[in-house]
Amino acid sequence: MKRPTIRDIAHAAGVSPGAVSFALNDQPGVSEATRARVRKVADEIGWQPSAAARALSNNRAQAVGLVITRPTDTISNEGFYLRFIAGVEHVLTRQHQSLLLQMVQTEEEERLAHARWWSGKHVDGVILTDPREQDDRPAALAHLGLPCTVVGVSTACSGLAGVGSVVTDDAKAMRRVVEHLHETGRHRVAHVAGLSGLVHVETRRRAFRDVAAEEGLDVVASWTTDFTEDAGRHATAEVLRDAGEEHVDAIVFDNELLALGGLVAVHDAGLRVPEDVALVSFEDSPVCRVVSPPLTALYRDPADLGRMAAEALLATIETGVAQHLTAPAPSIVPRGSTSG
Repeated sequence: MKRPTIRDIAHAAGVSPGAVSFALNDQPGVSEATRARVRKVADEIGWQPSAAARALSNNRAQAVGLVITRPTDTISNEGFYLRFIAGVEHVLTRQHQSLLLQMVQTEEEERLAHARWWSGKHVDGVILTDPREQDDRPAALAHLGLPCTVVGVSTACSGLAGVGSVVTDDAKAMRRVVEHLHETGRHRVAHVAGLSGLVHVETRRRAFRDVAAEEGLDVVASWTTDFTEDAGRHATAEVLRDAGEEHVDAIVFDNELLALGGLVAVHDAGLRVPEDVALVSFEDSPVCRVVSPPLTALYRDPADLGRMAAEALLATIETGVAQHLTAPAPSIVPRGSTSG
């Protein structure tokens, strides 16, 4: 089936191709009645704008990039990124933009991907995730003149041209978790965290210790892992073993996969949830609701973060002014793993 063209619209609407172009691109030169008639005809015949033509006309790729830098075995079962990408695509599709997605193993591979995209003019900007404590990516992209949006707290993007952000307050979120554990009568707590060196992981670890101290709770351990279920099971087994006779009575996990592994380890140790040990996941998912007992979790929709990141990046590209947004604070959803 032949794709409808501007000439087809012009013939059906009884106007010139130039008038169609003015009408569809919101340019002056045609009356409002003509503009409305042209758009109506375009909708009726199924016309869609050509991404290639738009790219040529404004010297843009009409695409943004996202590189996810995680070992393959740590990302394949994680629900966060699937929902995050869905949020990004929701915005891009409406704006007739494309997403160039790549998964790599190392930070060097990520930097090379960015440089390749920039030199080939494949993207108009990039979304950065997993900000690091020593993060040179925002400065490198600013040097190239390639706009970006950093998802998470990152001092590395402060004041850099074309570098925006979507800020998440992980310290406040962790405060809610620890206060919930204190309210439910817990005294000896542990934290099974994600990859060390990531800003959000280190922020959570510091907040966990600080708020626990404020509430008079003993911090038994704070482990870093690779976010996988196996790592959660191993770390939890070690926490329970090291605690000895003075049992840990609550464990916080940085995502639902770690929490699932922890749940298995607690059962393997012959302990009960929540009677002996309370468990909390920092990320909610359908899995948290269907396991037994259901896992208490922090609820935030990763798709919302994806939408905010895409909107901020597109606005930065369009205006040349870095956009900074703040994500809503997550809410804690108490379930059976912290209260019987």
